Amino acid sequence: MSAGHSPSEHPNTSPLRPEPDNLPVGFLAGFIIAIAAVMVFVAVVARQLLYTTVQHQIEAVDTSVAPRQLSELRSKEQAQLENYDAVDVEKGLYRIPIDRAIDAYVQKAGQ
Repeated sequence: MSAGHSPSEHPNTSPLRPEPDNLPVGFLAGFIIAIAAVMVFVAVVARQLLYTTVQHQIEAVDTSVAPRQLSELRSKEQAQLENYDAVDVEKGLYRIPIDRAIDAYVQKAGQ
């Protein structure tokens, strides 16, 4: 090709972009629908596998021990909320009942 000539002057050269009337619209639409269908299928299979795995893990948990442990934990937390206790004597940290702490905070905030 000599300098100054446009590509349209040479019939053997192909344009860089396809002509609008040559676009394979049907093929592209089918391809996009097929990809979407595969993605939906993979999502459904993944969800089912995850659900099945989680169900097996839930069924494997021994629930007979949990109520006793939960009761013990709640009793311990309730005792921490209602009683005085030394948290760290060296640092001067002490636990006071929650009702007393709320009253002290309200009194201090009101000043």
